Amino acid sequence: MIKYILFIFLILTTTAQGKISLGSSILYAKQNHPTLKFKSNTDQLKLTSLNIGYIEKFEKITIGLYTNRILNVKLKRKATDGISNFISKSKTKYNLIQIGYIKKNIMPTFFIADTILEQELYYNNIKISEQKDRVYLFGTGLNIFLDKNIVFNINYIMPSGKIYLQSGFSFGFNYLF
Repeated sequence: MIKYILFIFLILTTTAQGKISLGSSILYAKQNHPTLKFKSNTDQLKLTSLNIGYIEKFEKITIGLYTNRILNVKLKRKATDGISNFISKSKTKYNLIQIGYIKKNIMPTFFIADTILEQELYYNNIKISEQKDRVYLFGTGLNIFLDKNIVFNINYIMPSGKIYLQSGFSFGFNYLF
């Protein structure tokens, strides 16, 4: 999928009418892992990545391409299996294509994200497992243009059984230049 996103990005940039986007977001994911339970879901409410993108506008329709692979740090969370305590470290990397419809300062969107979830599990500071899963995540969102260059967004991420995702949300700000 990355090849297709790069191809679309190159085609869109030839028109030179788009805008570059730089921003950050908070990702909240509710997982239903069969053996591990996270002690808190609020511990993931942290900025963990910087995203960069390119947005092209065609009348009222926009197409945006984004990635957070440039700057991304691991999220550390406490987990338990009911007997022992663990530390889970995870990193979510994505390439995303988003399509939206602008109406005044609001833009509802739909997106597809080529996502890689890297997870490590530690017991007494010793890594006992690591896992890397690649999934395509789908979702909808709402972008609110606070002015012509500042965008607040909220997105809903649909469930994915492969990574035990029941649902997810992201909240973010982007600056357009």
